Amino acid sequence: AHDITQGYQEENIDRICEGQYDDKPILVARGAIPKKGADGRYEYFFDADSGKGPKIREDGSVDYQYVNWGTVVNEGDVLAVYHDAEEGEDGFSVNGAVLKGKKGIEQGLLKGSGFVLSEDKHTYTAAISGMVSLKGGILQVIKHLDVSEVSLVTGNVDFDGTVHVKGDVENGALIKATEDIIIDGNVGGAEIISTGGRVILNKGMNAGRRGKVSAKGGVVSK
Repeated sequence: AHDITQGYQEENIDRICEGQYDDKPILVARGAIPKKGADGRYEYFFDADSGKGPKIREDGSVDYQYVNWGTVVNEGDVLAVYHDAEEGEDGFSVNGAVLKGKKGIEQGLLKGSGFVLSEDKHTYTAAISGMVSLKGGILQVIKHLDVSEVSLVTGNVDFDGTVHVKGDVENGALIKATEDIIIDGNVGGAEIISTGGRVILNKGMNAGRRGKVSAKGGVVSK
């Protein structure tokens, strides 16, 4: 008992001194367990779950009502900030030994393209305007073009990046892009080509035998 230097349980010791005890053991000193610090974490300033396609229901079917294909950002927007891991909280033994608390685990740098990393390697800022996505620790901002519709009147689209058509794509139109092509409206007998991404047809396609769709990343159609 003479080795105990801290962690005294004063109330229990007073009970012993006053004779208020029985044959059961009484705790007279307690150490403190060391605590691990919080792990490093990223704070994102966009919907980090966007760009992952439609929601999958519990029965395995696809719910197209809640689709978020991506978040559009502007050049200079802050995308993410890294918060360092925190130091742990030390504990102690009743004989005075310090029990070191472990520091939290740091995360590695985000990989990807389309952003600028600050000198302190904590802040990620968009280098271009476009669509941002986060998949498997890969942060990307890719060029993004929004158009209301595509027809013979508006002219064809040939774009280095992602194309998002908010309206319809009419017969005879051509859309070609190096990344995703997302079409919210109806698609007629048009030619839709994505050389490096997906083609996403939110209302399907009614083209008869006139239309053509090809995509390196696959075709998603309601």
